[in-house]
Amino acid sequence: MPRRILAALALAVVLALTAAFARGAARPNLVVFMTDDQGWNDTSVDLGLPKAPGLNDHYRTPALERLAREGARFSQAYATPVCTPSRVSLLTGLGPARHGVTNWTLHPGKDLGVRTKTLALPDWNCDGLQPPGSGAKRGFESADTLPFLLRAAGYRTIHIGKAHLGATDTPGEDPRRLGFDVNIAGGAAGQPGSHLGTRNFSQGKAGRTLWDVRDLDDYHGKDVTVTQALTDKAIAEIERAKADGKPFLLHLAHFAVHAPIEPAKDFAADVAGLPLPPRERDYATMVADVDKSLGRILEALDRLGLAGNTVVVFLSDNGGHTQRVDGYQPRNAPLRSGKGSAYEGGLRTPMVIRWPGVARPGSLVKCVAGIVDLMPTFVAAAGGRVPEHLDGLDLAPLLRGESGAQRRLVWHYPHVWGGKGPGIEPFAAMRSGDLKVIHFFEGGRTELYDVAADPGETRDLAGARPEEAIRLRDELLRAIRESGRELPRPL
Repeated sequence: MPRRILAALALAVVLALTAAFARGAARPNLVVFMTDDQGWNDTSVDLGLPKAPGLNDHYRTPALERLAREGARFSQAYATPVCTPSRVSLLTGLGPARHGVTNWTLHPGKDLGVRTKTLALPDWNCDGLQPPGSGAKRGFESADTLPFLLRAAGYRTIHIGKAHLGATDTPGEDPRRLGFDVNIAGGAAGQPGSHLGTRNFSQGKAGRTLWDVRDLDDYHGKDVTVTQALTDKAIAEIERAKADGKPFLLHLAHFAVHAPIEPAKDFAADVAGLPLPPRERDYATMVADVDKSLGRILEALDRLGLAGNTVVVFLSDNGGHTQRVDGYQPRNAPLRSGKGSAYEGGLRTPMVIRWPGVARPGSLVKCVAGIVDLMPTFVAAAGGRVPEHLDGLDLAPLLRGESGAQRRLVWHYPHVWGGKGPGIEPFAAMRSGDLKVIHFFEGGRTELYDVAADPGETRDLAGARPEEAIRLRDELLRAIRESGRELPRPL
């Protein structure tokens, strides 16, 4: 082979290796900081909508305020109405109509939602997210989960906290089977027996051990919340990844602020004088305790010299719980209703992203985004293989300030969650540009809202714009059928 060609090949190899090294050196660490049942209104950060006067203005979240100053806030960020579908969407980049895990999971083969008087229970993937070859009869199997893809790209993948991805006694119950190298506390259960170490994070009842938080025995009997115990574990894993010199994904999924509502004593004095019912004061301490955890994570990244090359995402898994006090309470106002609902209070969540060099500090992103977007965003940032035909999009252009195209988000929730409130019934919904169409399966009614102009969904436009409502409803139902999902059948 001529010397000139050999020299050219050698130069090409050097350039390729140099580029690969540069990409590897620039690959960011990735932190997903997820809370449970925390509504868009349950922080002290301005997310682009004016809060109802006097409602929820007692929350203090200084760490999230710092994250917002250093990153970008989203005014229209969406998850799903309940927890498991959101968590599966986070890991797969697919919406619930695509992955079929449309409700919360627990026992294999069992639908634990509330039965209606007129509709048959739908066929759905009630075994949850599963690895290939799981043997689970009603699970969604995928080798293209976020942790699998990042592990293939050379990342250390860490799960800490609530998993609630796969049913008990199935492989998907263990996050390690879904691509995580490390699992601390993650199992099938969707809430802790207790948030308190003095109660061993347990209900302390025979036959209810499924809800006991695992892997935290060294905190039993101690005056510590599960939130801070998990934070200790998370910081230790960050330090380990730093020592090993590997980029990492940390999925810190807190059980808080999900029930049971129990006070975080460190913040009891801060809320003692507030004119609130005791349960609301206790909830406020849990919000503060979660924010303390976020602050500790940010401080650890600073101390270890990792902050400049780490993406940190704060978000919740569904809309805020509306019933922390007896009876229905509009805790998410001006958004309508809450967890389990088709309305914005059930679907819209807080989301803040700090990404040094990408997200503009202090910015407000007004484009529609969702939990489905995090998987492709992270895999692209890591230089990994982004699967085709996802529902999620790479958020990096929006974070840089580019205009986002009109997009479509589809929700399929043919279940009844169990709470009370507007829109908590079997439904499908679609956000298409500024419009949102909702089809309620019981009674077959369709509603249409311009949520850009009317985020509180106070004006149903279906009567005034019937052709548009029917067109969007038909497009919604067609999308669900094309995804392979069944629509509820009358009894």
